[in-house]
Amino acid sequence: MKEALFYEKLKNKEVKCVLCPRNCVIKENSSGFCRARKNIKGKLYSLVFGKPAAQNMDPIEKKPLYHFRPGSFVFSIGTVSCNFRCPFCCNWDITTESPGSAFETDLSPEQAVKKALSYGASGIAYTYNEPTIFFEYAYETAKLAKKNGLFNVFVTNGYTEIKPVKKISKYLDAVVIDLKGFNSGYYEKVIKGNLEKIKSAVLEYKKNNVWVEISNLVIEGINDSNEDMKEMCRWISSELGKNIPLHIIGFYPSYLMKKTKPAGIGRIKEIYSIAKSYGLKYVYARFEDKFDTKCTKCGRTAVARSLYDFSVMENNTDNGRCVFCGAQADIKV
Repeated sequence: MKEALFYEKLKNKEVKCVLCPRNCVIKENSSGFCRARKNIKGKLYSLVFGKPAAQNMDPIEKKPLYHFRPGSFVFSIGTVSCNFRCPFCCNWDITTESPGSAFETDLSPEQAVKKALSYGASGIAYTYNEPTIFFEYAYETAKLAKKNGLFNVFVTNGYTEIKPVKKISKYLDAVVIDLKGFNSGYYEKVIKGNLEKIKSAVLEYKKNNVWVEISNLVIEGINDSNEDMKEMCRWISSELGKNIPLHIIGFYPSYLMKKTKPAGIGRIKEIYSIAKSYGLKYVYARFEDKFDTKCTKCGRTAVARSLYDFSVMENNTDNGRCVFCGAQADIKV
């Protein structure tokens, strides 16, 4: 265990966690909504520090990050539990578990960095479950990673308070924000979260010069109304910028929604068209060649990717620019 960051002591040995917008008030010997932080004798502790439940080597494109260090590999780690309760979670086997699970292994920040280097990774990804809930572990690991020449990336639902975002941003190089839709009512009812808080966190990451990419899960007929998709694309375009990559991810039946139909390719194409109509330069989806990066000036392929294993098959950029015409391809190297 490690004493948690971002909490306030209250009366009667209660504490208030201010890491994520839930701001859980936690009684002694109890845990918060995420189950990963426990009040012990009036102090809040992380129960998942140095206890990853999943660790793997992944291509950076699998996160998905398409414009940050294309073709590189990351050592990916994640713990049990989450601060959301998504009924469609694809990693439900670990996100629904509590600390003390058989999935957990021991891996200190020092060991994680050493392992990443021994595997030949270029960086570390904090992913699989929500990295916010293992903030202390991610923060200590990220600091060591930077000292050892590794980059750091978060794959996050964005449900984080502003102060923690500022603190981790000193050591983060890129984030992928996984949007579960773009409707406040849907977030409150189904996800048990607040969309406005997520939008604030995304803007804070960008303000702190962390490279941002957005992924949007499309559950056809449930979270994908044209109005919501248009508002999402308008917001990305006007508040984040037209060069921010958007990944349109089609839902596949999982967890509590195994009987819900997968997102159809026709609907994915419609949302792709909506995104392009709002001027977004880099919109990605898994059909035809829409997972490749095209130069916005000459139209040639800047980065070609495999549809099957996410690997980069061709990289026609040099220092972030198209080798054919020299135009900026918004690739972070």
